[in-house]
Amino acid sequence: KSCVGKHTAALTNAGAVITWGSNEVGQLGHRPSSSSNKKTFCRPNTMALGSNSASTIACGGNFTLVLTTRMSVLACGDQTIATANPETLSVSVTNIAALE
Repeated sequence: KSCVGKHTAALTNAGAVITWGSNEVGQLGHRPSSSSNKKTFCRPNTMALGSNSASTIACGGNFTLVLTTRMSVLACGDQTIATANPETLSVSVTNIAALE
């Protein structure tokens, strides 16, 4: 489990990620069709990971990061991390919204 001020993420044994709390900037990674998408507070729901399975999760102030079993990093929420200069990152970050 990972949590920070306004939102929380939990990793299941099957590699799914359940998120809840504030979703002001999409940091929960819920599917756009979800009735709780972009609401201030959301109940627990499964993060949209496409065909990926999670191995590790981390929450930041307004974002959530997922390390997949394929060793790729997925991000949702504040896009500062996903749009950072690639030369300053040692990994490539994919916006979870791009998986849909």
